[in-house]
Amino acid sequence: MFSQQAGIRPKDGQSIVLIADDDPIARNLARLILESEGYFVLVANDGLEAIVISRKCCAPIHVLLSDVQMPRTRVVLMSANESPIPNVPFLRKPFKRANLVELLHGVLSNAE
Repeated sequence: MFSQQAGIRPKDGQSIVLIADDDPIARNLARLILESEGYFVLVANDGLEAIVISRKCCAPIHVLLSDVQMPRTRVVLMSANESPIPNVPFLRKPFKRANLVELLHGVLSNAE
């Protein structure tokens, strides 16, 4: 069953997972696995589509399962810990205004 079909809603107590990935094979494999485990699954081809889907969703989304790098979407990770993923823009908390602005400027300047 494909959870994102029109009119299908999560059951009471069913966890909602939004998968955002530009790779259709990975996206559909994750969807099939999670649906077989009882999750209500929404899928998006990229980050922009994920935002639209999340705004239209009928209930709160419990988990976002996302590729880190996708077309049309930039991701910047932040944490008080060290960067968990090499070569992904990262902002260490606590941060200063200048660090945030400089990082975002660099990310947006390198947009495809």
